[in-house]
Amino acid sequence: MQSHDFERDRLLKAAIREALAAGVPASAEIKPYRQTEISLALSSVPMGSVGQVRLHDPSELDATAPVVRHETAVANLEALRALARETEIDFDELRDQVNDVLDGAGECTVAEVLAAHPATQGVASVVGLIALAAAQGVVARETERVRWYGVDGVGRAANVPVHRFTGRVL
Repeated sequence: MQSHDFERDRLLKAAIREALAAGVPASAEIKPYRQTEISLALSSVPMGSVGQVRLHDPSELDATAPVVRHETAVANLEALRALARETEIDFDELRDQVNDVLDGAGECTVAEVLAAHPATQGVASVVGLIALAAAQGVVARETERVRWYGVDGVGRAANVPVHRFTGRVL
């Protein structure tokens, strides 16, 4: 089967049977022709020409494009490491940077960590530090300006709530 029409029809029929079954006990108390105060907007079928009707052609939905096969090659470990570095936040590096700053001070903020250790992954480093601080630190009401260089080398900055690290990050 290429569509789920049969399944939808079966569910609709079951709902109609359930509604009819619920009407049988109600018909003992209220006659079906009795006027009620309920207003029901009925749907209507728009009038049109037979020429406007388009038949559904299931073959239009077929995936007829051939499957392209690619030959496997030996993976380049350095290329894979670079790809992982670009797409995943290096939390181990961020933990080490936070703990390094905490060794010199009792507590620090995300901006202070970034001032001591520039964001090697651009905004991903900033997001990772904020995530670490949200999980293992304290969020204050005031804001601070965080600065970093993007992967493209352009300097960037943002105002974020102060996320304070108060103890070693695990």
